[in-house]
Amino acid sequence: MLYGILSGLAYTTWGFSGMGMPPKIRFTFGPFRDGMLWLNGYHVHHWVMCSVTGLLAIVLRWYDLAAFSAIMVAHGVSYADAFQFEDQPDGQKKN
Repeated sequence: MLYGILSGLAYTTWGFSGMGMPPKIRFTFGPFRDGMLWLNGYHVHHWVMCSVTGLLAIVLRWYDLAAFSAIMVAHGVSYADAFQFEDQPDGQKKN
């Protein structure tokens, strides 16, 4: 679990630019735009993906991945926009 905690802390420190900003590791392909996942006009935050991943990791007893996911969830919900899902990738609101 220590490796998961340390890697989660390292990634949240050096991998993210700040609230509302794309992550430092950016890629655009398929549903990903500037490193952020968009599905049908909804932004799927990293904490949502890591919640599911963390639960699965606990079931599979992959505790380093579970610890990494827990750090990512805590990091994600600390943002003021953590529960804002409906922005478009270009920053315009849906009508």
